[in-house]
Amino acid sequence: ALDALQFTMEAKNQPEEMSSVAGYFHDVVVPAMNALRAPVDELELLVDKAIWPVPTYGDLMFEV
Repeated sequence: ALDALQFTMEAKNQPEEMSSVAGYFHDVVVPAMNALRAPVDELELLVDKAIWPVPTYGDLMFEV
């Protein structure tokens, strides 16, 4: 899922009309981000917070 997201971001690295870029992000990048989110959400519940490398959802909601 991470490779797919990186590919979608690299594929749209050309300056274009803003509406085209917005449509690409809506149609391609956001679904790729959602596909990556599913396994990351599962891992977040399994990995100890002391070694989790990124802020958790709770951190973002209540500590930022």
